[in-house]
Amino acid sequence: MQIIQDGMIMNNSEMEKKQTEKEKIKSICQQLKNICTVSQKLLTPQQAQKRIRKQKVLKKVEKNHNSEKESSDIKPKKTIPNYYQVFRNELEEKIALISGLQQQIQYIKLTMSQI
Repeated sequence: MQIIQDGMIMNNSEMEKKQTEKEKIKSICQQLKNICTVSQKLLTPQQAQKRIRKQKVLKKVEKNHNSEKESSDIKPKKTIPNYYQVFRNELEEKIALISGLQQQIQYIKLTMSQI
């Protein structure tokens, strides 16, 4: 009877190993899915923020005059305040995401070598 119990324990430990292997594989698959999702978001271009085109402005020369004249004044292009700062912040976020993805890939490689 003792031999059967030892055999059962051995079978249970083997089943636990298989179960942990399955859990590791599921975890790896989930991590790979997350990596693919994040990298897809990084690769797809976001809608570019377009500048507003120059517009010619109609001006009244004087309030008393009835005629309107087209002025040579042109409104400057409107951009997002601190456009370059916003762009830089976005790039830094993308770089941080990429380094995080690289770390996850290294962890997955390590985990796969242990299976």
